[in-house]
Amino acid sequence: MQGFFQRPLRPFAFEGQGATPMWAADGYDPERLVGISERFLEKADVYTETYTHSENILDLLKRAVRLNGLPIAEARTVLDFGAGPGTNTVFPLHQINPELRIVATDISPNLLAILSRLLDQYPLRDKVDVVAWDCTAGGIAPGTFDLVTGVSLLHHLLDPREALRSAWEALRPGGYAFFVDPFDGAGLIRGLYQMLLTADVGHNERLSETTVTALKALSWDYEARMAGTEPADFKYLEDKWIFSQEWMVDEGRAAGFSEVIVRNNWKHDTMYGDYLRIQLRMAAGDSAQELPGWAQKMLNDFDASFTPAMRRWMILEATVLMRK
Repeated sequence: MQGFFQRPLRPFAFEGQGATPMWAADGYDPERLVGISERFLEKADVYTETYTHSENILDLLKRAVRLNGLPIAEARTVLDFGAGPGTNTVFPLHQINPELRIVATDISPNLLAILSRLLDQYPLRDKVDVVAWDCTAGGIAPGTFDLVTGVSLLHHLLDPREALRSAWEALRPGGYAFFVDPFDGAGLIRGLYQMLLTADVGHNERLSETTVTALKALSWDYEARMAGTEPADFKYLEDKWIFSQEWMVDEGRAAGFSEVIVRNNWKHDTMYGDYLRIQLRMAAGDSAQELPGWAQKMLNDFDASFTPAMRRWMILEATVLMRK
């Protein structure tokens, strides 16, 4: 393990972990975490239950292999940024290649403790190392990994550019970084939130109080995120960046990657309506996505206003591949 890190590692224990050991990189202090909310700390169990979508990530990984030649089958070592409980990265990766040695890292000790528990019942537990480490802090031994992964990670970081530089440094020549994150096509969702809230007052069948509260909170969140351009703007936000394709390509190349591919994950006929309901469910539970007929029609009409070509270009979420 120590060979993967330039800085010393130390054994690390946290309440609720399993028998699978954990490590911490030199300089990591769980009492001085910045830019991380309680959802990833005290509410880590709820986060794990709500945001586990391993089948979807497995499909995206397989698509990256098929369309872009992502060499997971040939890889031997993986550095996982923001692994959390491992449900969206560690386990899907091993479904493709059980021989992978995965170093699963995160700054949340609560999420890593869940991963430690899950690994106790995992037949490939000896192939996964759990490390408390900040992927923006550097300190990885250069050129030691075949693949770097980060699922729903970059937009949570104060400065994702530092993570891109860490990924480039960690990879061997020809290695790949794989990320999945939201993009600026999702900015139109704020307009949908506002449309629903405005129209609600004119209907007898009203949106539920839970839905209204969630729509208002989500609308404010997108407004704040879309106004920010630098790390200082996002310090107190949980979801921070909304990326453009141009930003990701430019910053990937600035970090040293020779190739950056951004592939749209959402381009079906009802993508905005579906995305909005997912956001409501994640924000306030299943009941928040239960909409009256007029609201459903509004979502359908909105989606119907886009041509297939427009849907391809208006990226809600993308898979990003970067090759060193």
